[in-house]
Amino acid sequence: MKVNIEAYKDIPEGTTTVAQTWSADLIAGAAGYLPEGVTDEVLGFWHPPAGSYVVTNDSMGVLSDAQSPVLAHLYLNFLLDNEVAEKNFSWVGYLPAIAKLDADYVIGAGYVPEHLRNCVPTNDEIAQALYLRPLGATGDAQYETAWAKFTAGG
Repeated sequence: MKVNIEAYKDIPEGTTTVAQTWSADLIAGAAGYLPEGVTDEVLGFWHPPAGSYVVTNDSMGVLSDAQSPVLAHLYLNFLLDNEVAEKNFSWVGYLPAIAKLDADYVIGAGYVPEHLRNCVPTNDEIAQALYLRPLGATGDAQYETAWAKFTAGG
């Protein structure tokens, strides 16, 4: 086992065959990292049943003491515009939290292959998702110990 943050390219290229990764890594891989002559049918994604896994997305915010808070909010509004969000998604493969970009839409638009439909969380899956919560001091210490052991190869 190894730590690998490049599943988006390593899985489609065939240098990694199985990985725990974000669903968007498969979407991005299907869009731009398959070797010539290889179809996206070689890619697959599995997740546990709804209510038993974490669904997340990147977060954006403006610091309370931002130098240009109005400009920052305008930039966030720009990123959340349907057309801009769709264009960004079409390039990176990571879905923004935009209702318009559901599975039917992104598959119909050709961004996601039908057989990777489960890479796009449904409203039901999002509603039932597990959430990451603070671990507390004991949990943090246990995590740090386990992570250090894992990254050291043990």
